[in-house]
Amino acid sequence: MGQLTDRVAFGDVTGIVDILLKDFTLSYGQPESFDLTVTSVPRRGVSRKFSLKAVNNLSVISSGGPTAAPSGSFFMKLIHSFNYSRIGIACSLRNDVFHLRGTIVEGGIQYLVRRATFFGIDVVNAKPVNTISFKDMLGRLERVGQSQEKK
Repeated sequence: MGQLTDRVAFGDVTGIVDILLKDFTLSYGQPESFDLTVTSVPRRGVSRKFSLKAVNNLSVISSGGPTAAPSGSFFMKLIHSFNYSRIGIACSLRNDVFHLRGTIVEGGIQYLVRRATFFGIDVVNAKPVNTISFKDMLGRLERVGQSQEKK
């Protein structure tokens, strides 16, 4: 997993999460299979914030598309982070097929990040049935990292 985390300057996320990694197998230095779940844990006195950079990067990683929020707008230049109420992300890898989904489902919509009650931003899994190769997922992560180097 170091190959993933070393490549990307993801953005700032505060709070506490439970991370569960199951059935991880490695073959010739590459992940072959795993199930990974990331779930936020509310804790009194610990802020839960997601930076605009992290929101945009999670959107790119989950959909392969453009960023979620335009960082160039005047309003977005004033806001550096958003409050969230929950994070629920699950991903799996089997036979070079990578699948990412939101574990928070409300009204038929899969959320990766659910906004706080008064002010925040939702990160929706725009392609909940989309599967890609693990190599393509590494490419998305690389693209996110490259976009950060240009700034």
